[in-house]
Amino acid sequence: MVSQASTQNFVLLEQLHQQLGELLDIARQKQGDARFYVTPRGERLRVGLQLKSRYEGREFEASITQDGISFDGAVYPTPSAAAVAAKVKCGKPMAAAQTNGWLFWDYLNETMHVYDRLIKLRQGNADRGE
Repeated sequence: MVSQASTQNFVLLEQLHQQLGELLDIARQKQGDARFYVTPRGERLRVGLQLKSRYEGREFEASITQDGISFDGAVYPTPSAAAVAAKVKCGKPMAAAQTNGWLFWDYLNETMHVYDRLIKLRQGNADRGE
């Protein structure tokens, strides 16, 4: 026979478990999803996504980290900022290097095993990174 105290303890444990779950959900929402980098405009890019581009005969590689777009030892907040850095590396003056990074970079589509334009992710498929 289950005592009334055991039943009350079980109910309290259930309530604590539920409250803990709610607190964890709130913490996750505040922290964000560590699997994605969110650009200043709110676009989500999967962490680990590999980028590449070819410009003026040179090939560039970058990757998405939790902090932004990692390129050439620095981290940039947007694909465009990383693309400008690549063009400057080719000798372009900053003013002439302005570009749309979503068109400059290609990403590795791991499902298809090919590179495709990054702009495709911006157009609605950023959550999967494919």
